[in-house]
Amino acid sequence: MTDLVHVLFVGDGWSPTPLGGSSPRLAGLDSFVTSCVPGLAEVMEWGLHGPGLSVVVLDHGLSGMNDWSAIQTVHDRVGEVPIAVAVTIDDMSADDAWAAMNHGVTGIILKSSSESVLRNALTMIASGETYLCASIVQALRTATNHGADMGDTALGITLGHLTVRQLQCVRLLTGGLTNLQIAKAMTVSEMTVKLHLHSAFKKMGANNRADAVRIAFLHGIVPH
Repeated sequence: MTDLVHVLFVGDGWSPTPLGGSSPRLAGLDSFVTSCVPGLAEVMEWGLHGPGLSVVVLDHGLSGMNDWSAIQTVHDRVGEVPIAVAVTIDDMSADDAWAAMNHGVTGIILKSSSESVLRNALTMIASGETYLCASIVQALRTATNHGADMGDTALGITLGHLTVRQLQCVRLLTGGLTNLQIAKAMTVSEMTVKLHLHSAFKKMGANNRADAVRIAFLHGIVPH
């Protein structure tokens, strides 16, 4: 990823970026370029002449989000660019979050996020990390509390015989931590974390970080 993060906000119901303007919450930050279009048709047109994208953020209220076809439409147009969904505190259930991650979403952002939270979330998503806002993490934790009484050994076995360290990495990953933050929490190198996660993903059958988070939550692995 380059130092410049180019974010495209899609939806007319919400955006921190007024149409044709720059985001008030991201203004003055040299590392961010923001654009906004009202709907999917404009994404198709915008992408034909717009600069390279780092992240696409879809309003959860956007047409097509009920069956997640909007995500597939955007994926078809922007390829491997990470896609996030912007939600209000009560408009996405745990089932919705799982469905979104199943369709390739790697970030779920609260619409009322402060500038610092929004900036951190977008930076993480652009760099290939998974970001889930606190309300979604709590919803997933509540929905998957069946794993709370299982010991780490049992949990590791259910996920493909993860080692203790691999399970620890995955658990920290579900809390929205970056590889560097996981490394600091475990007092190991970032390369060691990458190796643990790579092995864990293979054992779990996870295609990417978002998929690993989804599978982890389904098995009751949540942040402590």
